[in-house]
Amino acid sequence: MPDHDTSAPTPAPDSTVPETPSTEPGVDLSVLKNLSFGPDWSATPSTDALARKMGNRGLGKPGDRPRGNENGGPPRRDRRPTRAPGAPGAVGFAPGPGDRSGPGAPASDGPGDRPRFAPRGPGGPGGSRPPQRDFGRGERRFTPPPFRPTHEVLFYPDDATFRALLKAIRGSCRTYELFEIAQLILQKPERFVMVIKAFPRADGPSPNIFVSQPDHLPFETEDEAIAHVFDKHLAQFLTVEEIEVEPPKGSFVGVSRCGHTGELLAPPNYHLYQQILREHHARRLSRMPFERFTSRIELAKEPEQLAAWLEKMKKSTRYKLVTPAEGAPEFFESLDAARQFLLARNKDAIVRSLDTVRYSGRSLEQFPQGNIRYSVEGLLAQQRRFPLETANNLRGRLRRMKFNLYKKGSKGVSYVCAVKRKFRDTQTVLAEHVQKLITFIEQHPMIPAAKLPHLFLGLPLPAEKP
Repeated sequence: MPDHDTSAPTPAPDSTVPETPSTEPGVDLSVLKNLSFGPDWSATPSTDALARKMGNRGLGKPGDRPRGNENGGPPRRDRRPTRAPGAPGAVGFAPGPGDRSGPGAPASDGPGDRPRFAPRGPGGPGGSRPPQRDFGRGERRFTPPPFRPTHEVLFYPDDATFRALLKAIRGSCRTYELFEIAQLILQKPERFVMVIKAFPRADGPSPNIFVSQPDHLPFETEDEAIAHVFDKHLAQFLTVEEIEVEPPKGSFVGVSRCGHTGELLAPPNYHLYQQILREHHARRLSRMPFERFTSRIELAKEPEQLAAWLEKMKKSTRYKLVTPAEGAPEFFESLDAARQFLLARNKDAIVRSLDTVRYSGRSLEQFPQGNIRYSVEGLLAQQRRFPLETANNLRGRLRRMKFNLYKKGSKGVSYVCAVKRKFRDTQTVLAEHVQKLITFIEQHPMIPAAKLPHLFLGLPLPAEKP
């Protein structure tokens, strides 16, 4: 797919989430020195470069040893039996009217032959074994469904990285391929920033992204973000105290136990049973659906389990606000009551709803598991293979910084240079040695680039290798 020279995209939106300051000292463009770009447009990719781009799939130089197996051993031999000309299964054999070779052939092609493509299942050898798939006869292997991101992710160079990149390009006065620069930026997370936005729904606008304010992590739903804040950053809002109280009194036949954590909850006939279930789910299993949590609850009827729960209930937990608020009670008897009060009074300090968020690339490893992280990781892998969108985003910023971008060749490969191109005409005056070289090339247009120094300077050609 060629790189399209589209108009410069709009710059990345202003950051709505604080970014970690970049400590990248600069971008080392020396890694691009062996790539096929520069003022010499006659250069062609080498065999090694082509093999690397093709993934080394069976490509090798003349004279290379044959490749071995996966364990580094010698090449595998073809153990299939040889066929005489005219025998069933041989090349050029034309089956007759009564011949049964082919997909429906018997298990053996002749006396003493090894069975080939024997039918599996009832009626064939090994009838008790299930039928096996033969991928050589038109059946396809199972392939996973294609990756479908749920969020749009755009990648831009980090400010510190972009400044170092501009300095390196201006200082070298060389021409660089735009795609290679984009791949260089995407190599390390500290070199780029991510702008994330949910795709619009078929029945309405795109949903917002909910950001937890203490650590600025993105979530798809508000409930997930709130549960994360109260699970990881409860100490910023509430002070937890434990006090001695009288244990519950009554007739209890058993005590419910969480099937996921094994923690004793409460007897089903206890008056705070539902409140204890909600608090345990919010504190320990917030990412699990509540119905799935309640489906695994067990009833322990052993006397020692009930005694352990009564001992546990001798200690009660109450919550106080870290920052006192007007109209707030002295303390809250339950976490659920404290959470409802905080969400009603100071929700913006817990979670915010945004349509677009911006993060540094190094923040990706802290993202919670979910569709947002999967979309970023999948699109980042695609851009590292073929960075079309990232190159277009970079193109707009380079143009605004007065860099020159132009295309070369039938494939439309884009190049970047700090020096503006100027075509030579009859009025152009060059240095004497440069003019002699250009005149020589124009008089001998078909000279290979490798022989040009020897023919132009009169140096002896190196001896050809046997």
